Amino acid sequence: VAGITLSICPNPLRSSGTVSVKLNSPASVKLELFDIKGRFAGLVYSGWIGTAPQNIEISPAGMAERDLPSGIYLLRLSTESGSKTIKTMILK
Repeated sequence: VAGITLSICPNPLRSSGTVSVKLNSPASVKLELFDIKGRFAGLVYSGWIGTAPQNIEISPAGMAERDLPSGIYLLRLSTESGSKTIKTMILK
């Protein structure tokens, strides 16, 4: 989707990392993590983001109801106007 820049560092992710988000226009967003089969794995962030770049801390161990195994995950940022998804890897 045009207007959304999304990245994660480090990738692969071990204990924690930073998700960088940049929007062309302010929006209410939801940042969610899904396993490679599309099953919801956890909510990273829900709230308002302006046009200034924003860094959101991510800690797989602290956001899921269950222990997330090592593997490939999808990180999806959703706004009212669309969404952007990137792949990330979690290593134990």
